Order: sequence, then C-alpha cells, then structure tokens
Amino acid sequence: MTSLPFDLGPYRCVERRGNDEVSALYLAEQRDGQSVAQVRLVRHFSTAAAALDGFLPELKQAATRAATVDHPRVVRVHGYEQRGDDHLLVTDPLDGIDLRSLFDRLLASGEAMPWNIALRIGIDIAEALHDIRSTGVLHGGLSPENLWLTWRGEA
Repeated sequence: MTSLPFDLGPYRCVERRGNDEVSALYLAEQRDGQSVAQVRLVRHFSTAAAALDGFLPELKQAATRAATVDHPRVVRVHGYEQRGDDHLLVTDPLDGIDLRSLFDRLLASGEAMPWNIALRIGIDIAEALHDIRSTGVLHGGLSPENLWLTWRGEA
C-alpha cells in the first residue's frame, strides 16, 4: 500500500476512504497550480482489474453514463481518467461511511442496526435505483462498499 499523501496526476490523495476487490478509494485534492481547486473522491483501480477482459471499456462507458445522472441520492460522477497505468473514477466527495464499514463496526460492537434505520436505508437505495434506472443507467457494482450513509442519515 502506498503511503499518504501521494499524487495521481492532478490529484493529491490525502486520505484513504476504503477499498474493495478491484479498487481503492481516496479523498483527494485537485491541484490548480499551488492551490487546491476542488476536493474530489478518486477511485484508483488495480492493475489486475484493468487487465480483465472488457473491464476498462465497461468502466469508461459506465462513467460516461453516470456523469449524466443528477439525483440527490447519487454521488456526482465527473468521469473516468487514465493517467499512464492509473485508471481513475472521479466523483464529488462523500461525507459519511460506506455500509460495509458500518456493518463491520456494528458487528465488532455486538450491536444490531435498528429496524427503522435499516428500512429507511433500504427505501432510500430503492428510490435512487428506481429513479436512475429510468434514465437508462444501471449500477453494475452495487455492494455495501459502494453504498454510503451520510452523517445526516441519508443513503
């Protein structure tokens, strides 16, 4: 694992936010000369994932479609970028916790998620998926690592 901070093109990765089988997620500062122009979330895909047959074309196509989605419960995608061997999906930052991390914390503490909170999360996710599906966009990587709960309690 690369030590923080490190640079990926114009992005200075300052905090690791998570990972899954094919990528790592970083909070990054987009540099504009010497100052920070934007704060972004950068998903850096592994070399192994990039080598999978059809992975990169599908990623590029999905990023292009996702960039057209404007929904209050869907993170804004700015697009796909390739920087040498680095493959990046760039989005707005998320302020909260992914559901996998939340589930792991609950499991470690021996606590259960209250049913009304689980129901609210499920409804939020279902509504967002329904709305974005009507635009023709499908989410191919739906997993607890890709679903976030904001600190305001919204999924």
